[in-house]
Amino acid sequence: MKVELKIEGPGIQVYCYELNAERKKELEENFNKMVMIPEVWKMDNPGKEWTPPIYPMDMIAEYCENGVPSLITHGMMGPRYGVDINVSLSVDGEDKEFAGVCWLVDAELEEDLINIAYQYSFEMDGVEFLEKPANFDECILHVGHQRGTQKEEGEVPHNHLLVYRIISYTKGCLTASFEVDDDFKPSQLALVDELPDAATMEESIYYFNIFDCLRDRYQDSIGFDENTLRGVLYKGQLYDFELSFKGGDRFVAALENDSGDEGGWDHAYLHESWGDYRQVSPYYDDWKDS
Repeated sequence: MKVELKIEGPGIQVYCYELNAERKKELEENFNKMVMIPEVWKMDNPGKEWTPPIYPMDMIAEYCENGVPSLITHGMMGPRYGVDINVSLSVDGEDKEFAGVCWLVDAELEEDLINIAYQYSFEMDGVEFLEKPANFDECILHVGHQRGTQKEEGEVPHNHLLVYRIISYTKGCLTASFEVDDDFKPSQLALVDELPDAATMEESIYYFNIFDCLRDRYQDSIGFDENTLRGVLYKGQLYDFELSFKGGDRFVAALENDSGDEGGWDHAYLHESWGDYRQVSPYYDDWKDS
């Protein structure tokens, strides 16, 4: 049997593009072309051939390390936190009814099971139960952060450039589909949140430098916070969500590190040459007036 889980709601998707030192220099030269007329550029670069500048986001996408950006977050809150969140489930293409989403405060991932032996509180639709609900087996679970699902950490050299592409959306759809056994029941599905405390380097830099600005801007309108959905667990296997949406606000935040210190990431290339992306800095209050 094949299960498909859909979660619809608002959110903020963030990707990170990493450029090495050589590509970073080429991007800087491209920006110089964007603010200089060809005659002046030729005078400053004798012997070099003038070529028209490239749209920065196209250049970043082409030059990105490993050929693909890193997903930081799809940015959609779970049913417990978000506003206007809708969850639906189907089996082999047919809608399947379920009792709701049950939030478990103290559940722990153990091999292929969600251990609820020490669970003293169950929450559904904002109502707290001190005992397991009678329809528990017909509920999809929401277990928050789980240590067993952290991503593999990596290093970001200090001479690299990190470009965060940030797009908000008022209605997106997270989907995950996978095969299940014949004994399937909704309570075998467990929604899992992102885990900021065990983030990759790119994620850590995002949470340290950018996240607070996004939360200040979007918390009131869509309830945005750090408890965003990552995927769904089924019998110990984590299936990451895929997101489809139509975007709203579009931001770009470029960070570089000239100090060599892990906490030394600072804004780079602050100007108006990013096309339809509004550049923002983590250190200036310029997120709210667009």
